[in-house]
Order: sequence, then structure tokens, then C-alpha cells
Amino acid sequence: MDSLYLKTRLSLEDFRLRSVEAITKFWAVVFLALAFLQVQKEKRGYRTLGDALAAHRHLNLHQLFKEVIRQVSRHKSIPPLCMRLLAAVA
Repeated sequence: MDSLYLKTRLSLEDFRLRSVEAITKFWAVVFLALAFLQVQKEKRGYRTLGDALAAHRHLNLHQLFKEVIRQVSRHKSIPPLCMRLLAAVA
């Protein structure tokens, strides 16, 4: 199950050879992300790494929407950046 997320969610299915330094840095980031997900899985009782990843994404999306709503209510209009973001996801 974990290898599925290494390949699909952490972009290892499209891995190409680069310099040794680039590969080392890439793997450091991959293992850091995997360790984060593993800790969240154990700490919060998720069944899979995918569940931990989905919950993390949901939390970040929730925080983004809260901030957008806060900015809109503060400025009484939708800022141009929000309009571009909304157009990008539509």
C-alpha cells in the first residue's frame, strides 16, 4: 500500500536519472514527506497513508477557504487574485 503512494502521490512513477546531488535531494524530500504521512497516520489513527494524505489536503483546503472568506469580508470584494484562482479551478 505504501509503495502506491510513493509512486502516485509523491511522483516517483516518473522518476528520471539526474545528477547524484539532485537524486539525493529528491529522495530526502520524498522520505520527509513519507515520514510526515506515517506520523500523521499513527498519531491520528488513519487506516492508510492515503487517508492521512487526504486529511492533510482537506485541512489545507479548509484553511485556504477560511482565509479567502476572511479577505473577501475584509475588503468587501473579491480580490483579483481570488478571481484568477477561481477561474483556474473552474
